[in-house]
Amino acid sequence: MCINGIIAAGGTCALLLAGCAPGQVNASSAVLEFDTGGAYHPGGAGEWVVRVTGTGEMSVRHQVREAVRDYGTFRLSAGETQALWRAIDEADLSKLRSSTRSGVPDEVQLSLRLVAEGRTCEASVWEDDALENRRLARMAAWLGMLVKRYTKVPQVMGFGDVEDAADESSHK
Repeated sequence: MCINGIIAAGGTCALLLAGCAPGQVNASSAVLEFDTGGAYHPGGAGEWVVRVTGTGEMSVRHQVREAVRDYGTFRLSAGETQALWRAIDEADLSKLRSSTRSGVPDEVQLSLRLVAEGRTCEASVWEDDALENRRLARMAAWLGMLVKRYTKVPQVMGFGDVEDAADESSHK
């Protein structure tokens, strides 16, 4: 079965990754690493590091200055996994390029890394640039919503909740 170019449950679809040749990608081998940066940000929200596999495993770590908390690994439901990878695919990370401008004071830089079948594609994007990209902001909101749900932390990642992400979470 294909999910917008991402392979699910033994199917095959082509996925074009930034800087990578198109090819067949198996979702079970796909990994997204998302890092909000900002461990030492003066606002104190800290850095969230989230790693999600195509099989629905999500690991979460949070750092505020020297204090690091590893929340461990969680198993997402099939519906959550499918909806999240749909949001990842809709963000079209294949076309995402790193920000080239200088950051503004107190702005954090997000780092994204997508690994699939031996191919790695990465981008570093200033937070304001990410928020201007509705699809990327929606993907980040999905991640934030899932992190909030599984860690029970009331506010995560600085993106808050996106209404349509919350509505689609009923796919559990």
